Amino acid sequence: MTPTHRPASWIGLLDGTVRFFVAGLAIILGLVLISGVGIILGFPFALQDHVIDVPLDAEAARTVPDLLPPGTELYGNTQVVVADPSPVQAALWLVLHATEVSLWLAGAVLLSRTVRSARWEGPFTRTVARRLRALGMLAVLGGLGTAVLNLGVGSALTALVLADGAFYTIVDVPLAVVLLGLAVLAISEIVHHGVDLREDAEATI
Repeated sequence: MTPTHRPASWIGLLDGTVRFFVAGLAIILGLVLISGVGIILGFPFALQDHVIDVPLDAEAARTVPDLLPPGTELYGNTQVVVADPSPVQAALWLVLHATEVSLWLAGAVLLSRTVRSARWEGPFTRTVARRLRALGMLAVLGGLGTAVLNLGVGSALTALVLADGAFYTIVDVPLAVVLLGLAVLAISEIVHHGVDLREDAEATI
């Protein structure tokens, strides 16, 4: 593609950085898939230690009650390492982590394409506005969807890890990601409005 303007040097650095993260996330997704599918199918090369988030008041309160003074209780999440997970545990773990990494990878790819368009075509174009809108929607819907997935699949996985099989609800909404997505949506509308103003100005000349 022939550039229509001279790109700023910092945009080139940003483009390279985003591409580096895309490659890294792709590698992580591959490792997650190999690990989860390997355990489900019984492959010997699969990573055997899986870290699973468990509500802290569900697990630690039963094992370390003497650490807290009377009238207090534990709250939050802790991490439990399952040394030899069952195929069902591995499948649920795979759904959670593969979905999360896939969303981050999709966001990084969209960001890379947006930065590349801004670098070679200019920041105020309909292509940049459209890709920013897609990135914002991915952040908002992906963040909320991850919370719903964690509520169902994550709670079921916790029940399989705990010795008593108790079903504890895990509510974890990534507010920072959702707010960031809303901010990107707002920026996309600003860019879109800027494109309209520029086209109107060019039409009157």
